[in-house]
Amino acid sequence: VPYGTDSDGMNILGLVLFAMVFGVALRKLGEEGEELIRFFNAFNEATMVLV
Repeated sequence: VPYGTDSDGMNILGLVLFAMVFGVALRKLGEEGEELIRFFNAFNEATMVLV
């Protein structure tokens, strides 16, 4: 039985939590955060075209 297989790799829960907190913070910024939200939306669309 390999040792440490459950603890190796990315911390997905931490990544999801960070993304949620970052999204809430951007929404609370209001108009100032809207530019960054548009950037991430455009980045997502470009990634979908590539995939």
